[in-house]
Amino acid sequence: MRAALVFIFICIVSAINGENEEQKHLYSEATFRELVPNQKHFIMFYAPWCGHCNKLKPTWDTLAEEINGNSELDISISKVDCTAETKLCSDEGVMGYPTLKLFHPSRDSLRYKGARDFESLKSFVVAAVNPLPDPAQFAIPNEGLHELTDENFENHVSSGHHFVMFFAPWCGHCKRLEPTWDELAKVHEPSDENKDDVKIGKVDCTVQKMVCSKHEIRGYPTLLWFNNGEVAKKYQSGRNLESLETFVKQMMSGDEAPPAPKEDQPPPPREPPKPAQVFDEKEEEPTSPVLQLTANDFDFHVAVDVTFVMFYAPWCGHCKRLAPTWEELASADFSELGAPVKIAKIDCTAHNHICQTFEVTGYPSLLLFKDGDKVAKYRGNRSKDDLKSFILQNAKDVETKTKDEL
Repeated sequence: MRAALVFIFICIVSAINGENEEQKHLYSEATFRELVPNQKHFIMFYAPWCGHCNKLKPTWDTLAEEINGNSELDISISKVDCTAETKLCSDEGVMGYPTLKLFHPSRDSLRYKGARDFESLKSFVVAAVNPLPDPAQFAIPNEGLHELTDENFENHVSSGHHFVMFFAPWCGHCKRLEPTWDELAKVHEPSDENKDDVKIGKVDCTVQKMVCSKHEIRGYPTLLWFNNGEVAKKYQSGRNLESLETFVKQMMSGDEAPPAPKEDQPPPPREPPKPAQVFDEKEEEPTSPVLQLTANDFDFHVAVDVTFVMFYAPWCGHCKRLAPTWEELASADFSELGAPVKIAKIDCTAHNHICQTFEVTGYPSLLLFKDGDKVAKYRGNRSKDDLKSFILQNAKDVETKTKDEL
């Protein structure tokens, strides 16, 4: 009987202690509304049934024990049970568990997407105290992958080793590489044990046009290795995880990666049955001012400034006769526009879907683009002076219309 009473007493004490542990650093909605607007907080929004939350809880409580009450760190670590405070979690945009958010009295909240080990969380908190990281300047890794922008790119790659994929969402090769790239990032996810390891990043060139232009990205995906802010090497080998890891190890050790055959490259287009190509599909000679476009880089090149594009076929007689004039036009002076003008061409027998997109039904078709939009189709005489006047007039009309709309 006495043993039974002792057992019951122990169970009651354990239950009370467990409840006390659960209540540690726990905020109700009322507490949140009272304290968070006036002090920096790092808060875990969780659900008791969530496995990832339960795995994180011991680390979170340890972080709170070390940070809370530390006079040198003006920040509080707390947590909110979203099964009890449903309205609060809804107001804070919590869509999954755990959600970790950094709050500052004078700035918008910042969602943490980094590693969940103690050292990574602590490093983030310490960096957040003074000053709070600006989301535009601070690339937070999501499972090891850093999403880079025009604003944070230079700061991010300025020190250490970085392996960056420049991509476009519509690019088929990019889509096929994405799962492998995500896996590579997880392998090199930042932690206290591998502070000097390479950081894996990616840049969407359809959005972050400035950084892609600076690094002369001509096709997708382009994989560049940076050491302390400088491009060290362009990766041109296989796109499987083993090949990428081999390259990483070679670059980290300082060894030069040996040349290897390219993978996942589209086969070269078949030669058309008609002879006498006017434009060679080989790489442009350095002296040619005309930009040769492909399906992979078309959107990138027409996305900024003025671009005048000839859609042609190699067997087209009119295209052959226009070719010398087109070269001269590319060397013309457009300085009065105050913005670059690119003269370009694209072979519709090799990149037919691009030509179909712009409803090209005959050759040559001459289309003028401004900042990614088609603004005019040329239908006049094909002399250099007439073509130049067309560019100047239409580019100025677009600029005037834009200013009027503003």
